[in-house]
Amino acid sequence: MSSELYRRSERVLFSSIGDDIVALHVENGQCYGMESVTVAVWNLLAEPTDIPTICSRLHEIYDVEPDICRADVERLVSQFRTEGLVETVGGR
Repeated sequence: MSSELYRRSERVLFSSIGDDIVALHVENGQCYGMESVTVAVWNLLAEPTDIPTICSRLHEIYDVEPDICRADVERLVSQFRTEGLVETVGGR
């Protein structure tokens, strides 16, 4: 079964502020704040990765039901894609 791979867009600059992240989309000038689980997902997207891998890593960190985790990660990655923060880079 093929799974799409995602990674952070190169059009986004970001910086850590304590445990949080602030990201700036260079082309549209939008600024985004990230906390907690969103930061964990963002960090996992440093390299091309798929949603099952993200969920597997989150299970190591957080006590979350697999179905809830997958739905939440899919929604977050979809939001990231819509905002241009993340791009699809192929599949496995």
